[in-house]
Amino acid sequence: EDISIEANISLALKGAEAVVFVVKHKEYKNNSLKLLETEINKDACIIDAFNVLSDEKIIQLKKDSFNVFGVGKGHIKNL
Repeated sequence: EDISIEANISLALKGAEAVVFVVKHKEYKNNSLKLLETEINKDACIIDAFNVLSDEKIIQLKKDSFNVFGVGKGHIKNL
């Protein structure tokens, strides 16, 4: 299967079933919640491996039916 690289974060997220944050780019932190809510599939899996998402953003995403996991964030299940 072909793998493509997309420079535009909005286009990269469009219709995604999973998103994994593994680096802490400023663009991700500033735009992540709005773009995640509008571009990826509902019930998508979001993995935050670098603390890009705040607890407040995680709470909102979970309320909107997204599955959110984080490295070093065992407390997510309690949010």
